[in-house]
Amino acid sequence: MTAARKNTTAPIPSATTIQGEMWTSGGFAVCIFRSTAHPTPATIDAVLARLPALRTTQQKLGAKAKNRDAIAALRDEMDKQEGRLKRLKKKNGDWRGNNNPAIQFTKTFGQQAHDKLARDYSCNVYDKAGYLSGGRPDCVVVKGKNDCWVYEFKPKDWAGTDRLADYVAAVSSYHSARMQRDEEASSDLGGRAFQNLVEANCRVNPDAPKKNDKVKFDSKYQSYDRCTFRYQCPE
Repeated sequence: MTAARKNTTAPIPSATTIQGEMWTSGGFAVCIFRSTAHPTPATIDAVLARLPALRTTQQKLGAKAKNRDAIAALRDEMDKQEGRLKRLKKKNGDWRGNNNPAIQFTKTFGQQAHDKLARDYSCNVYDKAGYLSGGRPDCVVVKGKNDCWVYEFKPKDWAGTDRLADYVAAVSSYHSARMQRDEEASSDLGGRAFQNLVEANCRVNPDAPKKNDKVKFDSKYQSYDRCTFRYQCPE
């Protein structure tokens, strides 16, 4: 995730950026990580000194009722990160693994992005185990006749093991087998309602007996920006 410092003279971002603001305004902690491999108490103090301005921005954003829940979450997270930074200062800036705020921010923003895409694509099954061992597709959705999809949500700069082909094969195989045996899907994978939806819309040959037919899903990656509102660390 690209960290950046918000210019306190810039306009207050719109409500549509509030979820991105939640983590990128928390970029004060990431800036320490990016500025030096071994943060010192002095660099931590410099970033902690920026908190009052950030909290003022929180109050302005929270003035509107539609922003209050997001701002409450932001306030809790900033309190948590402030405590982490103060503890880190006592340890002379030695952070490791999940104690690293940069890692924490990246993980949480990624989860928020996944949740938003799951809502946008109206996933019938979202991030559930059961289709295959050792992995689970982000989104399985039936949109209509012959419009059946397995989506994977990844950041635009993602580079890693491509499991999408495994996922779409597993989803198609799972629901085909359930159809052929006249069984419902497990409750985590949509139950009878979703199995019926699959059989009504995703069959390869609807005129064939179900016990001799299969279902077919298409697949696609959907990308997201790591941050919706960029921070720029101080020099």
